[in-house]
Amino acid sequence: MPSVKPMTVAIFCGSKKPDSLEQYLRPLVDELNNLIDKGIAVGNNDTTVKIKVRAIIADSPARSFIKGKTKTKQYKGSIKMQIPSWHTMENMGVLHCCKCTVVGYHHPISRTMCFPDTKAPLRNDLDFRRRNYKEHQKELTPLLHIHGLDMIKQIIIAEELHLMHLGVERKLLHGWNYGLWGAEKWSDEVKEEISSELRRIVLPSEIHRKLRGLDDLKFWKGSEYSSFLHYAAPIILKGRISDDAYSHFMLFHCAVKFLSSNTYKRQWETADTFLEQFVTDYAQIYGEGYVSSNIHNLLHVTAEVRQFGPLSTLSVYIFENALQVMKNMLRSGWKNLEQVINRLSELDNFNASEPMKVLYEIEGHGDNVTLQMNDYILKKGNRDGWFLSTEYEVIQFCSAAKVASSVVITGKKLMGNKATYNFPVSSKYLHTFECNVKDSSTATININPSRIFCKLVAIPLGENGRTHFTPLIHTLPKVYSDSPME
Repeated sequence: MPSVKPMTVAIFCGSKKPDSLEQYLRPLVDELNNLIDKGIAVGNNDTTVKIKVRAIIADSPARSFIKGKTKTKQYKGSIKMQIPSWHTMENMGVLHCCKCTVVGYHHPISRTMCFPDTKAPLRNDLDFRRRNYKEHQKELTPLLHIHGLDMIKQIIIAEELHLMHLGVERKLLHGWNYGLWGAEKWSDEVKEEISSELRRIVLPSEIHRKLRGLDDLKFWKGSEYSSFLHYAAPIILKGRISDDAYSHFMLFHCAVKFLSSNTYKRQWETADTFLEQFVTDYAQIYGEGYVSSNIHNLLHVTAEVRQFGPLSTLSVYIFENALQVMKNMLRSGWKNLEQVINRLSELDNFNASEPMKVLYEIEGHGDNVTLQMNDYILKKGNRDGWFLSTEYEVIQFCSAAKVASSVVITGKKLMGNKATYNFPVSSKYLHTFECNVKDSSTATININPSRIFCKLVAIPLGENGRTHFTPLIHTLPKVYSDSPME
């Protein structure tokens, strides 16, 4: 049920995080098992719907806590990896990864835990339940009693907000901006150039947060890192980091875009190869000591996408937004739990029906027409005025009108396009192009909305009309589609 909004099951309130796993999780486990065994009655006819746990999504500290997993523990077993001569038993670390038995160790240069091994054996549910990972498990967790739950495969790490955006992408950008973690620091002139370009970028109306300059980088939100990664990075970083670092970053960029939509399902294996190469090369580009747990976890992302679906279906953004709504319900810090419960109860009793969604809706007249699609809008102008047709032609939206019972879009087709980049694959595989907006056809064409492949983000590359076009991720088709190269 992808359209169902997040539901609040329980709220824990205290001066610190809970000490007892049993106290914290047991009520949830008992209620889940009851629902799994009996199902739930929905609708006027009390239709019984079967319930099962799809996945448990949490950031790294929360995962460690709910699984009863150790955070730091010396490992005294054999290490199947090459270890530098300065590496001794005193600086050996933990078997930190939730998915494999990689051995992490404390690097003397970076002074952080690093996980350079990419070939460690995978963990499995049976060994976890038998407590065969003694160096990994601190205590038994009530989650072991959830019927049908795989403790390894269904507690996932492929969560785009904390792993991709606030994890890997944030680390890279902060490294270049502040000269951290083995990265070469940008000069003040380069920072100013990048900041100016970022501020000039006008993202589509569906993206509510505008990109800020590097002077505000410490305050960027996850959605800003997402916008930078998906839309701006290939053109902003070109020529501003070394060729090796740029090629290395593009492995990450292309892999994440492939894994973000079912449209690119046939490229998921390619994405897996890119991520493995990205992790392997990270030690060569930035130093072995900076291969952190987030970098290592990229090795396991594709397997979870294969099992559960694209990254967008594993995201916590929707839950973080729901938490923000609850925080805004508080009027003061006095009896905050009671305040939230009362406001949620009031919302439950307020049965306002949601407006019925219309497939295509036209607002305005003349040159100010706005076409409301299912999950995006099209209107004249550079911000919301570009889309890709099912024939992979870049088209400028001019207007739309109702004709009989259907809608007809009037637009102008750009006459030529070329790839924005060619490594590690041609950008055309990702429906990303460089075009000149001055090369549009003089004659308009009429097109049915069903022939729209996706909405495009348009980023000007200068004053001469050259423009970078790339899909607005959530508007891509939900099913596999051929790429323009096929």
